[in-house]
Amino acid sequence: MHEKEFKNETVKQDRVKITKNNNLYVDGKPFFPVGLWKIPGQKEQYLSELRKNGFNVLMTVYENNFDIALLNMAQKYDFKVIIDVHGIWYRLKYMSHDFPLWFEKEKTKIKKEIEKYKKHPALLGYFIIDEPVWTKVPLEPLLAVYNFFKENDPFHPVFLNHAPRNTIEELAEYNNACDITGVDIYPVPSEIGHSDLMDKTISCVGKYVDKMQASVNNQKPVWMTLQGFSWKHYFDFEDNGDYPTWEQMRFMSYDSIVHGAKGLLFWGTQYIKNPDFWQILFGIASELNKISDILSGETISQPSLKVNNDGIVFIEKRYDGKHYIIAVNEKNISLNAEFNTILHDKQLNVLFENRSILLENGSFVDRFLPYDVHIYTNEKNLSTSLSNFRKDFYIDKKGIIKKTIFLNQFPVYHGEANWICYPQSNVSDSDVFFRKTFNLEQEICSSNLLIAAYGNYSLYINGKKIPHKNIEWNIICKYDITSYMKKGKNIIAIHLMKKNILPQALIVEIELITSRKKKIKFISDDSFLVDNKETPQWYREDFDDSIWKKAEISKKKRFVQRIIPYEEILLSDFF
Repeated sequence: MHEKEFKNETVKQDRVKITKNNNLYVDGKPFFPVGLWKIPGQKEQYLSELRKNGFNVLMTVYENNFDIALLNMAQKYDFKVIIDVHGIWYRLKYMSHDFPLWFEKEKTKIKKEIEKYKKHPALLGYFIIDEPVWTKVPLEPLLAVYNFFKENDPFHPVFLNHAPRNTIEELAEYNNACDITGVDIYPVPSEIGHSDLMDKTISCVGKYVDKMQASVNNQKPVWMTLQGFSWKHYFDFEDNGDYPTWEQMRFMSYDSIVHGAKGLLFWGTQYIKNPDFWQILFGIASELNKISDILSGETISQPSLKVNNDGIVFIEKRYDGKHYIIAVNEKNISLNAEFNTILHDKQLNVLFENRSILLENGSFVDRFLPYDVHIYTNEKNLSTSLSNFRKDFYIDKKGIIKKTIFLNQFPVYHGEANWICYPQSNVSDSDVFFRKTFNLEQEICSSNLLIAAYGNYSLYINGKKIPHKNIEWNIICKYDITSYMKKGKNIIAIHLMKKNILPQALIVEIELITSRKKKIKFISDDSFLVDNKETPQWYREDFDDSIWKKAEISKKKRFVQRIIPYEEILLSDFF
C-alpha cells in the first residue's frame, strides 16, 4: 500500500475511540493493546511472527528510520502503531532547557508529519514523553505539545508513560498532557528495588495500577509497561541473566488487568539474550490475544462474586452474554479459595488449563499456587488451550537457536573503554565538555568511533560537527569517521548536555587502521580533558585546553565498565 492510496482520506472521527469506561475501540471494535516498545526489526518476517504470536501494537520510540513504510507494513499484518513525531519525546526528556525555542522553530515540520500520518489506518496514537515527572521535565512545554497534537489531530489519543516514582498529585498534574497514561515497573528480582512502594515484589504491579488510576481519577485509561528483559543483561550483556519466569510474567499481566489496566506493553526486549524468554512473552501475548474481546468487554461494576480469602483479587467481565472471572493470588503462598457466585451453571471452564470445575449452588473451591492465575467462564465453546502459541519458532529440531533479529538485534561491544565524567561530579547541574588530542604518523584508511553517553551530546572531529542520532545511554553507537581523520594532529571534542537525574558520563572508543595496516586504538580514560564551562571555539583544533582538568573514570555503580550492545549509524542516513 502506498501513501497515495490513503492521503486524500478524511480522518474518521471514531477510528480510535476511548469509551466512558476507558476501553479502547478501533474502527468500531474493542481493542486491548498488547505491544512492544522496541520493534525487533522493520522486516515483514519479524512483524509477521510477532503478530502470529499475539502482539498487536508497535511503538516507534526507538526507530531511527521510521517512515510511512513501517505503517504500511504494520497495516498489512494488522498492527496498530503508536508513533513518535519528529523526535519530540527525546527532545522533551533530554533537551528540555531549549525545547520551547526548538518547538517554535519546528512547528511547521511537525504539523506536516502529523498530516502525513494521521490518515493512516495503522495509526493508533502519538507518544509524547517517557517519565517526565521523575526526570524533572517542565510541564509547560508538555502541555504545549499536547495541545498542538489535539489541534492538528483530535481523533487519535496521546500516550504518556511515567516512572514508578513521584506522588499521585505530581503525576495528576502531568497527566493533563495526555489521553492515556501509564507507568513502567520491572520488579524481578525484588532486590533490584525498581518499585518505590513498600512492596518490592511482583505484587506491586497491581498497586501501581491503582496509583495511576488515582492520578487520573479513573477518567483516563491506564496502560502498564511490564518487564521484557533481565536486569542482569541490561547492565551486563554477557551475564547469564535472571529473567522473569512464565508464572511471574503471567501474574504481572493479569494482576494489571484485575486492577483495571486497559493495555499492556513490554519494554527491554532488545536486551533479550535467552530465546526461552521470547517464548514466555509469546505465550503471554498469545493468551491475551485469545481473550482480547473479553478484556475489552463489560466489567461488572457491582460484582456478584464473593471470595473467602483476601489474598485473591478478581475482576468480573461479561462478553457476548457469557460470564468471565479472572482471579489472581497476590500472595507468595498457596491458597484454597471458595468462590460464591450467582451463576446457575453446573460447571465452569478454566481457560488455558484444559480443565473444568464443578459448581454446587453457585459455589466452587479452587487451589491457587503462589502468584497463581485462574480464568473461569461459563462459555462452553471457547477453547481452553493455547493452540496459536508457536513454541518451536526459535529453536529448531536439533536444538540450534535460529539466527533471528530477536536474538541478534545488536552486535555486542567487548572493548575496554571506561565511563568518564567531570572530576568529583555528583550532580548534573551543568554541561560538560570533553577533548581528546592525538597524533597520527600515517594516513588512515579506516576509522570507527564508538560512543554512548548518559545525556544528549554533540560530537566534533577536527572542528567539524558530526551528524548523529541520540539513542538510549546503554546502547553504544558506531560511526565511520574515516573521512574526518588526517595525518598529524587530531581532536575529538564532545559536548555532553546536562541531565536532570544523574551526573553526565560517556564512554568512547576510537579504532583506526593506517595505510600500512597498523591498528591503533584510543579509549576513554583520564587522558581525556574536561571542563564544565563553554568557552568560544572550545571544539576547534587550535583551542588552548592547557587549563582543562583530566577526566575522571567513574566509579558510580551505574557507570561501571560493562558490555553493552551497539547500533551502527551510517552517516549517509542523514543526507
